[in-house]
Amino acid sequence: FVHADHHDLAFQNKTNNIFSANDGGLNKSTDGGKTWVNLTDGISITQYYRIGVSQTNSEIIVGGSQDNGTSMYKNGKWYHIYSSDGMEAAVDPENPNNIYVSIYYGSIYRSQNGGLSFNNIINPDKFGETGEWVTPYLIDRTNPKRLYVGYNNIYRTTDYGTNWTNITKFTNHPTFENLALSPNDSNYIYGSTYSTVYASYDYGNSWKSVFTSSQAISYLAVDPNNPKRIFITMSGYSNGSKVYEYNPDLGENPVINISGNLPNVPVNTIVYQNNSPDRLYVGTDLGVYYSDYGSANWELFGDNLPNVVINELEIHEGSSKIRAGTYGRGLWERSEEHTSELQSRQVI
Repeated sequence: FVHADHHDLAFQNKTNNIFSANDGGLNKSTDGGKTWVNLTDGISITQYYRIGVSQTNSEIIVGGSQDNGTSMYKNGKWYHIYSSDGMEAAVDPENPNNIYVSIYYGSIYRSQNGGLSFNNIINPDKFGETGEWVTPYLIDRTNPKRLYVGYNNIYRTTDYGTNWTNITKFTNHPTFENLALSPNDSNYIYGSTYSTVYASYDYGNSWKSVFTSSQAISYLAVDPNNPKRIFITMSGYSNGSKVYEYNPDLGENPVINISGNLPNVPVNTIVYQNNSPDRLYVGTDLGVYYSDYGSANWELFGDNLPNVVINELEIHEGSSKIRAGTYGRGLWERSEEHTSELQSRQVI
């Protein structure tokens, strides 16, 4: 068994057969529970919290899932690389042998051998702080030795996790739920709590609040062409309040509501397509939508994707493949062109 919550057990009369339904699928034992066979092998039902893609190898994807640990897709095969509840996962943008996984409340582990073994590099107990169930952390693409993690404060390492520095120094602060970095300028760092987005434009030396909301903020993304321009998504069911753009270059009114015609369901994630017509993709509780040119006109993206919660989107820039980690239907991908369908890649 993979560690999983057991939701139901059934015994077949006058036999030694037992059936177990859990977050890992449906399992059967014919010897009273001594050995088990997974009857749902090959069916896409994994509940992903977060995913990470390699930028150097389009065939490496990692994902953390509810009660089924962290798995890695590599060159057409799936491997189970870490146990427990899998949360955020990431791959070094320059060296795919450096893989990061995490479990609930912010314990983060690093592998230097492509996922064969892991060492813990940080957990909130180190600082006497609290992490979210899905604790945010990021690799700095301008220098992969630098990572950031959000607890009650934001911490940075410049040596792959050996040493960490508190760069916010808040007291009695709510936990950070999201982080974002400019992919091209290390001075621009963003973090959000439940209702507030904070920004630093000087490598974390000073911080200011740039956006507040009465709703839950679910994700942040930074325009790679303008590090001051960010996109903010909202959870919940407040109609017309789903996606916002913040750009201080706009002057007195730096916030634009670009929710447009999105359905009144939670928006969970957002990504910006580099070298595009200002394209944004969002993952909602009903699938993936996209919008161009800041128009706030959203269209459903992709055929055959189930109406399912999309918890995270990531793009492999070299191939323009967009990957969607779903909560209950595994991992899906589609190329940027609208002619090809999303294909399920999940077999565990």
